[in-house]
Amino acid sequence: MIPYAGIDLAAYETLKDMSKTYILHDSEPGPLVQLGCGTVSAAFGASCVYPLQVIRTRMQAQRSNSAAAYKGMSDVFWRTLQNEVIEVSTKDSSQIFSRLCHLQA
Repeated sequence: MIPYAGIDLAAYETLKDMSKTYILHDSEPGPLVQLGCGTVSAAFGASCVYPLQVIRTRMQAQRSNSAAAYKGMSDVFWRTLQNEVIEVSTKDSSQIFSRLCHLQA
């Protein structure tokens, strides 16, 4: 949760400052600009943190006495990368981004 909040806040402030400088020419951003900055920063933060959430969830959900149990975070990462990176990233991230856009509105 903490990495997401930090990335989201940093991205939001950066986008807001960039919009002030380059688009609005030093005037204050209105609600639509703030909404756009919030939506983009939330999507960016979620896409950065999502791989860590997958690793954490898989380690929590595994059976510890199983022969196929993960040995650590790097083992989860490499197995997921080798076996199912395309399915996980496209299926789950689209659901997350649709929720984020709905929450921002």
